[in-house]
Amino acid sequence: MRVVVDRERCVGSGSCEALLPHVFEVGDDGVVRVLRPEVAPGEEADVRDAVGQCPTGALALADRSRNSTGAAAVAATMELTVRDVPGADRYEVRDGDRVLGLAAYRRQGDQVVFTHTEVDPDQEGNGVGGTLARGALDDVRARGLRAVPRCAFIRGWIERHPDYADLVDAPQA
Repeated sequence: MRVVVDRERCVGSGSCEALLPHVFEVGDDGVVRVLRPEVAPGEEADVRDAVGQCPTGALALADRSRNSTGAAAVAATMELTVRDVPGADRYEVRDGDRVLGLAAYRRQGDQVVFTHTEVDPDQEGNGVGGTLARGALDDVRARGLRAVPRCAFIRGWIERHPDYADLVDAPQA
């Protein structure tokens, strides 16, 4: 898997550099440079998240076994929405009527205990998981609730986005 940059779309926001400074760098010309285009083993999830955070869709992942994917592909073809489905104890990320991913949870008082997250394998690397995590946690915040990230994906996402750390609570006994 390789990271590629569409130099015409890049605005140099630095969101990718903030997440992975050893992989991305914003140059003096305001365009992101990929310092390590080949994704190292064990870094796939972090790189996918950084690609998904690109505000213009300038970053993409190229996989030798599949076509290029990235935030640009999602932005061009999808209108992603996140909604709470309390009857199913989960948040869903959708493109129209199609469910692309879910974050299962359990409510305990004022806590939302995230237990499992999954994304359609065909959508991995397109920022769908990041959109789901951000939407679910934004809803938790808006409702004045606390998050308990037992799910490794949600926990990792919060660790990479410290502006959400204030939502984290210890599990209730």
